[in-house]
Amino acid sequence: MTWNPRLDVVELLEAAGWVGDEENPLGLLRCNGAIWGVTSDGGDSSLTEPAAGETIEFPSGTPAEVIVAACLAAAEQLEDLVHKTGRLRTALASAKRRAARRQPHEREGLIFHLEREAKRLHEFVEIANAAAETATRFWAESSAEALKLREANEKLRRRVHELEALTSSAHAGGWSEQQGAEIRAQVGAFLAAPRMHPAVSAAGTVNHARELIAALLAQVNHLTAQAAAERSTEPATDPEGCGDARHDEPAA
Repeated sequence: MTWNPRLDVVELLEAAGWVGDEENPLGLLRCNGAIWGVTSDGGDSSLTEPAAGETIEFPSGTPAEVIVAACLAAAEQLEDLVHKTGRLRTALASAKRRAARRQPHEREGLIFHLEREAKRLHEFVEIANAAAETATRFWAESSAEALKLREANEKLRRRVHELEALTSSAHAGGWSEQQGAEIRAQVGAFLAAPRMHPAVSAAGTVNHARELIAALLAQVNHLTAQAAAERSTEPATDPEGCGDARHDEPAA
């Protein structure tokens, strides 16, 4: 494996302070217990979070901003950004006081050091802000998409119950108890699924849900049509149940 497919992510993480793993410096990057690395020549990668040791898989097409946002969040660097900014301001104020007591050549060295630190922090702030904005945007989009899918599933489940009420398992095209149980289990499993991680929000889960809804809807429509066809062929009965209520019209 090489960094080539995801050099964009590598450069951003290195700028944020991530370093190569001691045993695999060209395959893994580490920071505060979080580990990220490329897992395939096609650009797939994964992030191992330090808290619970969970691994997040990123497909090759995942934007770099999404991966960086997840990595910075796992390493708790987004929260540490505020403290770093505060420390730099304190150091700058202290350095100004010290510079006033030093010789001109000493002041130049101190100023150069402060400017370099300020530039590094500014670059990190830009990366962190871009990552946070991207994560927020993707999370909002995935939440809206998930809400639409859940609403569609609720409508589908109501149609399933309506179909069960209108059909009978005794008929050839009816809805059997086993079929109803399978459909309810599939829909219920999706509704009970945990919330998606912001870094993989718009990937496989949404596509899988769309396929599930389409398949269930097609099955419901098919069985509904069968039930309607059976009802249209059944003989109508009179209100008192005395047989066929259809009478021939009197001849003209």
